[in-house]
Amino acid sequence: MTEEELAVWADEKLQQWMDDTNEGWEDVAMDIHQPSDFLKWYPTDPHGHIVSVAAPAYGELVITLEPYKWESSPTDDLAYVGSNTMLRIGEREPNLERITVLTQDGKHSYVATRAQWPPMEG
Repeated sequence: MTEEELAVWADEKLQQWMDDTNEGWEDVAMDIHQPSDFLKWYPTDPHGHIVSVAAPAYGELVITLEPYKWESSPTDDLAYVGSNTMLRIGEREPNLERITVLTQDGKHSYVATRAQWPPMEG
């Protein structure tokens, strides 16, 4: 895939996550058109601090979080975003194998793989 195709694929995966959030949480969180919209409903949720989603390769996403006050700890918050997005996006995208979540300053990161977080059955 070209860089442009990878960027489109990453944007599609982010949109997929937002669509799933809008559908799955329709009585709780609504109108999620960008990750920061999530903060209206859950002001402490780290997903609301996603500033970019990129695809360095097909099947791999890199999610970057802006600085904010950690709800738990950098390790726990990044793991929550990585595992949750792997489960949600991975259910619809069989080629997603790896998600790396990192802070903008690069000091903290977490890697979620399909092997660790396979799609839920049922």
